[in-house]
Amino acid sequence: MKTGTIKYSREIKNIAGNVWLGIENEYDMNSEDPKAVFKKAEEAVNEFAIQSGLILQFNNDSIPQATPIAEIQVEKKSEDIRIGVIVQDIMSCNDLIVLDSYKLMVMQPGKDILKGAYEERRRQIIEMETKDIFDRTNKLTKNK
Repeated sequence: MKTGTIKYSREIKNIAGNVWLGIENEYDMNSEDPKAVFKKAEEAVNEFAIQSGLILQFNNDSIPQATPIAEIQVEKKSEDIRIGVIVQDIMSCNDLIVLDSYKLMVMQPGKDILKGAYEERRRQIIEMETKDIFDRTNKLTKNK
């Protein structure tokens, strides 16, 4: 009779820590199927883990069923889907700092419309700020 050895080990992780369980079985290589012996070794380790309390088992009746989650319907608007910069974004800028945050995006090739809107809005903001500075200067000089 030629004998073989089947070894099975398993790490079980639980709150107490990690535990290794293992078993070693000899079998007759001429008459026994090694897969069947391995399956028996696996079952023996799992059964011991359950009996010793390392693994908790629940039957399906003791686990409460989850309540279904209500679905919320959300209607997507075109603004939700939009990615990138549009002319309205550029034209709504009120100062040069915010407007200049778009500079790298609009200066890319193929963004001629955005580049035109950027340059126009930049010109308008500079014109407004220059006029405001000029008006303030005039008020200060008149008050002297």
